[in-house]
Amino acid sequence: MRDLIPDLISRDGERPVTRTLDEEEFGLELARKLREEVDEFCETGAVEEPADALEDIRARKCLERGGFEQRIFLVETHACTGLDG
Repeated sequence: MRDLIPDLISRDGERPVTRTLDEEEFGLELARKLREEVDEFCETGAVEEPADALEDIRARKCLERGGFEQRIFLVETHACTGLDG
């Protein structure tokens, strides 16, 4: 679920029940959500559904490769020679 959804639910006078997923569960749930969004798009043709699917893909990539908070910039890479420590 998107990070702000519990706050929106609370503002509507309800109490959200949440838990934090581990990395494996998160990946599985992202895949499930992606399938759900694609199915909705196929059924309705609503353009919002592909946008949600792309957001889910972006979130999965962030989980797998990290975000941009540390501002790391890759200058280049070097092959390992076996002599490197």
